[in-house]
Amino acid sequence: GAAPPRDAVCWICLEGGGPQHQEPRGAAAASPDVVTKAGNTTTAGEALVRMGCGCRTAGNAYVHVACAIEAAASRDVATNGASWLEHQTCRHEFVGPLEVALKCEFWRRTRHLDAFDERRCSAEACLAGALASYGERLIGCDVARDLYDRLARAFGTRDLRTVQAAIGLAAALDLDESASSGPSSSSDMSARHKTEALRLLRDQYAALTAMRDSMYIGALSPATSTDARAAAMAEYARRVWVECVARVTPRLARALLHAPASDEACREAERVARAGLAVCEDHGYRDTELGFELAEALALAQHHPVRADTADDAGVGVFEDLCRRAERVLGPDHVATRRLHLRRVEVSARARRLDSRSNPRAPDGD
Repeated sequence: GAAPPRDAVCWICLEGGGPQHQEPRGAAAASPDVVTKAGNTTTAGEALVRMGCGCRTAGNAYVHVACAIEAAASRDVATNGASWLEHQTCRHEFVGPLEVALKCEFWRRTRHLDAFDERRCSAEACLAGALASYGERLIGCDVARDLYDRLARAFGTRDLRTVQAAIGLAAALDLDESASSGPSSSSDMSARHKTEALRLLRDQYAALTAMRDSMYIGALSPATSTDARAAAMAEYARRVWVECVARVTPRLARALLHAPASDEACREAERVARAGLAVCEDHGYRDTELGFELAEALALAQHHPVRADTADDAGVGVFEDLCRRAERVLGPDHVATRRLHLRRVEVSARARRLDSRSNPRAPDGD
């Protein structure tokens, strides 16, 4: 990331940054040794990193990693570990160097627990995702695979804990090469990773959909009392909505669109994204990060290059509308908003190329 302004101060302690005054970037951003200041009692000399949350006032603010760690630790128990993953005001997940630092520290504080402890498994999955996203893709995949294999052996592949680990492994495997600034894997390895990720996501999507349907049918059974029905629906919302829609659906839609995509894959991605958006509407999640992820996946499926006839001005208009709504709801600096702007530029450029091919300019006359 770019260097903070010279007068920038930490959002928490109100002190300035160190002499280097530069955000860690690239492989350095993924190294716990570089960005994690665990155990420090002073922030003197420490660089500032961007908070990157969705708050109107704090979205463009900066923070010392040590201060952020202390703040997350203070709310660890009260939030059941969520303070390491998301800002507690806007509920947006941390991104960039701060995300890596907090997740590395979350893992450091839980790795002494039993191998099947829920907090340790959650922290391990978070660490794998952070490493895979910010410079250490292969190591992140190895961490995620070890967690998945361990849980699958102990609880089976249909246990919700194993399903969560499978989703995390698929996410690490299916990252775009550009998402990692570390050494890229070979094209053959990348293709194998994406094929395995798609298989895992399809499998988990089918399993969780079946679990959801089973719980829903049971809740509506005439033999089920009103109280039991309400309890079953609450369990459906807690376990299956979160795991099936919030984690699997957008990842499966994106995986289907990764090369080599086909018209059939785009249509499947469109169906998956539409189903997810319908659930978002039903549960009031339309204007959340998840809602925008699914809307992005739907628009990409409808205007993918393999469906060149749909990459027209209407597609550009869809992304322009999404960008405006994301800026209003999430803020202009949120990672989802920035990603939508990139998609808008890509679709606009493709539409211009198609237009130039279909309407070539006549040669100038004498």
